[in-house]
Amino acid sequence: MPLLEGTDGEKKMSKSLGNAIGIADDPRESFGRLMSISDELMGRWARLLSEATPDIKAVLASGRHPMDAKKDLAAEIVTRFHGVEAAVAARHHFEERFQARRSFEPDQVTITAADAAGLTVAKLVVHIGFAASGGAAKRLIAQGAVKVDGTTANDPNASLEAPGDLLLAVGKRRLAQVHLEG
Repeated sequence: MPLLEGTDGEKKMSKSLGNAIGIADDPRESFGRLMSISDELMGRWARLLSEATPDIKAVLASGRHPMDAKKDLAAEIVTRFHGVEAAVAARHHFEERFQARRSFEPDQVTITAADAAGLTVAKLVVHIGFAASGGAAKRLIAQGAVKVDGTTANDPNASLEAPGDLLLAVGKRRLAQVHLEG
């Protein structure tokens, strides 16, 4: 059985190595991470993960741009785990945000007064769905990937004041305009 390399193209795919794409990850996040793999790795992934099993060398020799083939592969994989609609939306988001370099509207999230009580930065990241667990949220914060109103969050236990509005960014791809009810 062949071993699937992770997004780094060197080591086996593993959550602990940070080179994995989880089947429960956000479709836009999965699509973006799939687009980050190298063209060389794309051929191996297509052989192991694609039901169409395209011959990537033949596709590329035909003059087709590698990015188009990679977008098709990413859409196929996202469709498998999240459905056609999610794959189409993820592809559109990728093309608008990263190819056309258009800004995108953040997700609009309202958190009720009951949920806002005792809310910390780490809990907010999990509540919105930008991290699967508190531990994952804390790792993102430790890596400097979380910003609240443009300022890098350093303390996962920092409390958020309600009522109010804030802009939460996790990495380059996840953005939410949050309204905390009081």
